[in-house]
Amino acid sequence: MRPGELGGEQECKRVRLSAGKRRQLHSSYSKTGTRMGHQIAHVVIERASEPDCRFIGSWFVKAAEAQGLWSQALRNPSFREWVFPLCEYFVPDLECAAVYVFGELEQQHQAIAVNVEGDLTVELAMMVHLGFFVRAGQSYRLAVPESVTLERVQQAALRVMSTTKDLGFGPVVEPELLLHTVPEAEAEAWREWIIQMRRLNSEAYGKVQVAGGIRLSLGNAGFRILINGSSKVGHKMQLARKDWVLFAGG
Repeated sequence: MRPGELGGEQECKRVRLSAGKRRQLHSSYSKTGTRMGHQIAHVVIERASEPDCRFIGSWFVKAAEAQGLWSQALRNPSFREWVFPLCEYFVPDLECAAVYVFGELEQQHQAIAVNVEGDLTVELAMMVHLGFFVRAGQSYRLAVPESVTLERVQQAALRVMSTTKDLGFGPVVEPELLLHTVPEAEAEAWREWIIQMRRLNSEAYGKVQVAGGIRLSLGNAGFRILINGSSKVGHKMQLARKDWVLFAGG
């Protein structure tokens, strides 16, 4: 059974866990660019909190199309040889990645922080190139690509291959270099900020702690972002959103 074809999200998780154990030792020696200081880099992904069956259905259909084209591309012996480093530990599965990401979003208030040292990074980089994830400031948002073709899927794979390095014990791809990443603490801060911003229309008013040095002051008139630049995360967000005061009241 191909991963993700019949077993759904649980099958995807099982396959990724097994593959992750095989890849972990190799990554510990080969990956040096994914750490920011003492923190592992993360990617923040979000989707609209409102239910939209047409969008979700279209997104999954396109992901299935992309996976079909990726499988077709790998049946070409020459192409498979070119992208062998991508498939060294497991063959990337775009459909499985779509199921996994969507499932995590459903469980975590539609905003997640993904560790780029995990087993999803090749698929994420390919799917960003294909238009399944679109950069929106510090995060990526789900989007439906206008079209997915064999050529574009091959280009996405070759784009990831362009990050290949030889560290003395074989070629290693570093797809995280193609992604917008932030340190773990900052990723979690942005994730919580996204979640709290979406709660502004709820009845929960007052001051909400988002992360160290960052608070939202909510009220009937609107909301205000309070940033304490003395904390490391707060200072970074202060630089990114200097003098940012927003009002949602009408």
